[in-house]
Amino acid sequence: THVLVSPPQASNPATQWWGRYQPVDFRVIAGPLGDGEDLRRLCASAARRGMAVLADAVLNHMTNHPRWITVKGGAVVASRLARFGPSHFRRRPPRAGRHWLPELRTEDPYVQAELASYLASLMSLGVSGFRFDAAKHIAPSFFARVLAQLRPGLSFCEHVHGHADEMPSATLEHMQALDFAYARTLSEAFAPGGDLRAL
Repeated sequence: THVLVSPPQASNPATQWWGRYQPVDFRVIAGPLGDGEDLRRLCASAARRGMAVLADAVLNHMTNHPRWITVKGGAVVASRLARFGPSHFRRRPPRAGRHWLPELRTEDPYVQAELASYLASLMSLGVSGFRFDAAKHIAPSFFARVLAQLRPGLSFCEHVHGHADEMPSATLEHMQALDFAYARTLSEAFAPGGDLRAL
């Protein structure tokens, strides 16, 4: 009933899968899978078959590629990204590794408006809903404000938590979530030597 596509925005030019998860410009649909017109054709073709297209949405961070970002002392000091300057990013946490990706201040109204515009543009191409990557790093206020502006569709989030009660209830008020804790419990319970009482 649904097709989930990789993040369609312009991203890190790396050819590996993780390049799609490092956005560089939300105004441009471009990448190995095609451009905006290709996405529009995909959505129309899916609709003719009674299917909906969902887009993977990476909204909490941008690329760390030095072509677009300069980080010093744990802070973004220069940004050559479209629409986002140093003030739109959080400081790097003290224990962040060298692969840290600059995190957007998703509670900031300007950042929220830019990301909402991106999601609306995807819907104008025919996308019906979203999978929100790394949702635990996105302010719950973002979902409360932005999802209310979009037409209804299937949206769900990825929350990687150890236990279901660690999932922020404010986010879950607005959408469903992939329950990694439940999936892990099922896997362990049905594994050789597992205990069904864990269910």
